Amino acid sequence: MKIALIYISSLLLMVATVAFTMNWAESPNNLLIGEWEELSWQYEKIDPHPENKSISIGTIDEYQKAEISQELIIHEAERWEFSPSGEIRLHKQNGTVESLWWRIKGRGHILKLIHGTVNEHYQIQKLTANLLEIHFNSDLQTRGIVKMTFRKKQK
Repeated sequence: MKIALIYISSLLLMVATVAFTMNWAESPNNLLIGEWEELSWQYEKIDPHPENKSISIGTIDEYQKAEISQELIIHEAERWEFSPSGEIRLHKQNGTVESLWWRIKGRGHILKLIHGTVNEHYQIQKLTANLLEIHFNSDLQTRGIVKMTFRKKQK
């Protein structure tokens, strides 16, 4: 009888701990809402530009950034504005704004951007109230994993 009581108590304690943790942790959807400013682009692996051999590992110049982002929806977007309705507004360098849709997939670690029939997927590596770090694979001339870092704009 004592063993059954210990098992039941342990099970209830585990269920209560999981329920408390799930309610206490903030949803990735809620953390993303707001305006984010691009801080940096970095690479896990990088090939140097043929004309500039002094590029250090992990950094990127504007030429490489343009090459990599050429076919992406996010091309030249400096600020990303996530709304609760699922819309994202990409504010570009030239002042134009492009609207598309976003969704969190998987266990909250995949950011999906939807623009018409084009879908792009980014891995969320770090998401806090003030910092967003996403990765995507690049198979162009720079071959590697692109790490984009954003800071949340304070109102």
